[in-house]
Amino acid sequence: MRRADLMGRTALADVLLAEALTRAYVRDAEAPPPVGPLLTDHAVATGIGRVAAALQDRWTAAGLAAQLAGPYAHYAPGPDAFPHLVLADALLDEHLDHHGDPAAPVPPPPAIEPETPEAVEDDANTLLAAVEELAEEEFEPYGGEAPHLLYVVYQRGCSAESVARKAAEYEDWTVDPALEDLPVPVPDGAPDAYAVPPVPELVRLLGTPELNEADRARLEGPARDLAVVLDRLAATGLVFRSGDAFGLTPRGAGAVRYLLGVRGVAAPDAAEAAAWPASVLVAAAAGWSASVAARVLGDWLHARVDTDRAWTELLDALGTVHAGTSEAASVRGLFTLLDTTTAPPGALRAALRDPVLGAYALRALEDRGEEADPIQVPTSARALCVLDALPAKKGPLESRRAAFDGAAATWPGGSAALVRAMAEADRHETERALGPLGIALP
Repeated sequence: MRRADLMGRTALADVLLAEALTRAYVRDAEAPPPVGPLLTDHAVATGIGRVAAALQDRWTAAGLAAQLAGPYAHYAPGPDAFPHLVLADALLDEHLDHHGDPAAPVPPPPAIEPETPEAVEDDANTLLAAVEELAEEEFEPYGGEAPHLLYVVYQRGCSAESVARKAAEYEDWTVDPALEDLPVPVPDGAPDAYAVPPVPELVRLLGTPELNEADRARLEGPARDLAVVLDRLAATGLVFRSGDAFGLTPRGAGAVRYLLGVRGVAAPDAAEAAAWPASVLVAAAAGWSASVAARVLGDWLHARVDTDRAWTELLDALGTVHAGTSEAASVRGLFTLLDTTTAPPGALRAALRDPVLGAYALRALEDRGEEADPIQVPTSARALCVLDALPAKKGPLESRRAAFDGAAATWPGGSAALVRAMAEADRHETERALGPLGIALP
């Protein structure tokens, strides 16, 4: 248990006891019991808290409350010992904006520097001091974004983010959503002074081919302002900035994980995530970026030495978690992130009969040059493979229509049969993909 958790439970117990005493006083005032009221007016006037402390002494050990408020206060820390909970609240707000649910896990960092609980609390207080300083006017316009910057880097699995890309987002530039999680290289020995990356790198980061030198110059000011904020955070030793890349150090990852955890956010470390059941892991990974999900899924399999059993459990989860919901497509899409070259062939052959992943397993075996019987693949799995391959997330509708028509031309029974098979397998994704094309579902 964290010290902050103990403080929270102690404070809650104090509040509940004070409320119970207050209710008893009101009840006795309205209908005095024959033996007299529990609390006199004088006792209430001196403070319910003092009465509660006296009762605690009576129920535990005489003088305990005074000792815990004095020489042994470190055994019962109060809220004043945890100023960083202000930052924890800000990170919780960021998490709720992102996921809407504190139980939705954030991805584990690849590395956390081992520290004592007291050292982690000190790091959290250090981050708070920097965040509060950044909220001052001299760090406008981005100083107030410090909690957001800490959270988004952690949410990326602690992989580095681009200063220029974040500045472009703040300036309402168009950033291709497919590139938001694009890995950012961390240079060695970059100059301390910040400079916006060259135009070709900006195009790679933002996905906007028409960018030119004038655009790069226009982004220079906002990006430098953001770099100043990040450099102040980096002065704590918990954040780094190298060239255009910034992120959390292993110590910083531990501090942010602690801050999320004290406010009830599910924030596992790598070992905890590797120990999860396959279904829990898959449900969480469906909400993470592709690069992070690939890393954590791979770590989960490697922790089980890539055995047949581990692969079978994971493939079963990919076909069943969130089945029949709007999230089913993102779950089965995790298959494409797996390194199937390391999968035991027996596990993939067994998956051929899976009504969801059968066609994915067939393709993986074929890519490896191994024999596989396509007859075993159910119609539903073949329809889902076609559905998932449609350019549904971006691009002109004409390309989606052309892809659908091409698949329907070779599907037994034609387009009507293909639509019916898609709808039966995943109605949510079929409506999303085919609805804009004017194709009605049965």
